[in-house]
Amino acid sequence: MIIDNKTKTYFKNVKQVFLYLGDKCNLLCEQCLYKPNVIMGKQIDKNTAKDLLKVFFDLGAYKLTLLGGEISLYDYDNKWNSLKEILNYARNIGYRYIRIDTNGQIERFFLEKDILNNLNEISFSIDGYNSESNDVLRGEGAFNTAIKSILVVKQLQKNINVNITSCVTKQNTEIAGGIEQFIKKMIVFSESLEVNQINFHGVFRMGVPMDTWTGDSHLHPNDWNRAVQHLLKDDFYLDRIDKVRLPLHVIRLDEFDKHPQYYGYCPCKLGERALIHPDGIIRVCSSMLSTPYGVAHYTSSKIEWNEYNNELCKHKMNEYTPCTNQTALNTKELCPVCFSIKPHQNEIVWKESNVESLRSEF
Repeated sequence: MIIDNKTKTYFKNVKQVFLYLGDKCNLLCEQCLYKPNVIMGKQIDKNTAKDLLKVFFDLGAYKLTLLGGEISLYDYDNKWNSLKEILNYARNIGYRYIRIDTNGQIERFFLEKDILNNLNEISFSIDGYNSESNDVLRGEGAFNTAIKSILVVKQLQKNINVNITSCVTKQNTEIAGGIEQFIKKMIVFSESLEVNQINFHGVFRMGVPMDTWTGDSHLHPNDWNRAVQHLLKDDFYLDRIDKVRLPLHVIRLDEFDKHPQYYGYCPCKLGERALIHPDGIIRVCSSMLSTPYGVAHYTSSKIEWNEYNNELCKHKMNEYTPCTNQTALNTKELCPVCFSIKPHQNEIVWKESNVESLRSEF
């Protein structure tokens, strides 16, 4: 696969690849950022997937996430043989850390040792600490099925990091009695399952096209900031720092101005990740999912820089600024920051970067 010089130069510091192998999903969650793609149901051919992985590995990527849609639906009718081949290929060419994101709804998928043996991590999407708080978003029975899948993995493959990814929404926080209460209950729930880590995602109106299809699930940035800032000083959270990834999402403007190099972290400006989709677009910021915007596009034979609808066009590439893509999070006192900023986060790329070390200055 040929890659043009402009794309190659932009991705010279790439560290991780998010490969969205297929768009199909067996759930239709209200808050889903990916809904329009699910309807289209496209997927990436296995040979094209392998070529893309080789290109980005040669550029420096070492962490790989396979996802969708729902990853367990990719090559489902062929007993996942193509998926197994892609996983074997990624491991053999040298990817150091390989993970999948899944909703955990196909239990027999997790009985496939040829899949499990090539993974460092499985992250299960669970949006509640019980059936009521999860299934209000994901549908009846989703909670119990996902829990069964987690238990299967923990029994069969004890060397895999089993994590939970949880969306924090209007619905599940109302059931829990508030944002902070929901987060604490999810942490306790994750500990009861003995998972390695829980990763939170707040759902907001961000000022991008996906706001039109994420339903009535968004939180107010002021409410989120109050809850997070309180948690960051709470011994309950501080005692569990290594097992929780909690994004800031917003920060006070005066605090941003004191430490712009830290709070101005932006994957778009660094070119440290590639989000590769079945629609032929390579993106960097997940705020651009399901939109026409991206940094490059690909075919089965080449990768080319996107001269039109490029997601970088509004970014001030050489300045530390609040997040360009989440303008709706601006308030009189708060500004948006990248949702990858999760202080003290235990994540391979973040730990091996120099960003967190900047926090020692304040």
